[in-house]
Amino acid sequence: MQAISFIRRLEGLHKPVVTINDIARIIGKSKTYARVYANRLAKKKLLYTPEKGKYAVKETPLEIATNLIFPCYISFISAYSIYSFTTQTPIELHIVSLKSKKPMSIGNTRIVFIKFKKHNLFGYKRERFGNTY
Repeated sequence: MQAISFIRRLEGLHKPVVTINDIARIIGKSKTYARVYANRLAKKKLLYTPEKGKYAVKETPLEIATNLIFPCYISFISAYSIYSFTTQTPIELHIVSLKSKKPMSIGNTRIVFIKFKKHNLFGYKRERFGNTY
């Protein structure tokens, strides 16, 4: 499959983060070949690798961070900034989830994952942001 048509199909899925299994299903090859194919596209800067085994077409921290772990949501000052409830621009993007994860950087945005217990993670919904959730 040509790289350009593959990237267009990824964008058509409206999934900001895809796994090796997704790539293998799209190109119709084995997981081993899909891993090699994805690594080649990453070297050509057509795919971005936020973490091992996960790939993204665009390097947008907001979309990538909320799709690395499920369930999770943007919280604290980061959410206030998105909804324009504050005039402050946050330096870090705060993501609340059930799993702990090391902080990471995408572009010049630092992403901090905060672990909550299951009974404290409630009252949120997935909302569209651009073309994705």
